[in-house]
Amino acid sequence: LFAPPIQLFFRKDESSPDKEAKEEAGKKVSIVQLFRYATYKELILLFVGIAVSLVTGAGLPLMSILQGKVTQAFVNEQMYRTNTTPGPDFHYNDTNFDHDIMNAVYGYTGMAIGIFIAANVQVRKLQVIK
Repeated sequence: LFAPPIQLFFRKDESSPDKEAKEEAGKKVSIVQLFRYATYKELILLFVGIAVSLVTGAGLPLMSILQGKVTQAFVNEQMYRTNTTPGPDFHYNDTNFDHDIMNAVYGYTGMAIGIFIAANVQVRKLQVIK
């Protein structure tokens, strides 16, 4: 009654015909052998796609860093406005707040332009492949 589910947890016999068929079906090859018949155009498309996907993928971690800077600017501004005692080295005012926020805005703008260009190149390369 319970034999089939229990047998799922045990290994099969190593000399089974399934294993021999798998070994004969395909041999593992290296990356160089995998792309040995690729043309230069295909290799260029491959490397451009990899580079662009790295730029696009770096967007989220960079957004997290910028969001942290914006949050810290708001915390510093709140400490300045409520006159809490942050320490002797804390010199923050409205000008510093504006400067920090504008730096974050410029960072967001640059990142958005970079991600847009990278994603656009990636999509155009996909259209070339089709």
